[in-house]
Amino acid sequence: MNDISSVNMSDDWRLVGGEFSVRFWFKDGLLGAEWMPRVPASKQDGALVSRASYAKVRNAFVDRVAEQTGCRIVVAELKA
Repeated sequence: MNDISSVNMSDDWRLVGGEFSVRFWFKDGLLGAEWMPRVPASKQDGALVSRASYAKVRNAFVDRVAEQTGCRIVVAELKA
């Protein structure tokens, strides 16, 4: 198994719809996301965010992390 704890990566801000941008990071073996100006919390906010744009940006970042670490990464989307 690869030591992924030493891999630190982050992405640029990416517009994913309306006023919302997201930036992904990978640090200490954890994958996370930051939102600007805030996390889309309401149904109205969610309607502005393109799921396809978000998934494309997320998947591209996850692919880069997998390539850098040599690890397989699984992303599971949970519906609220």
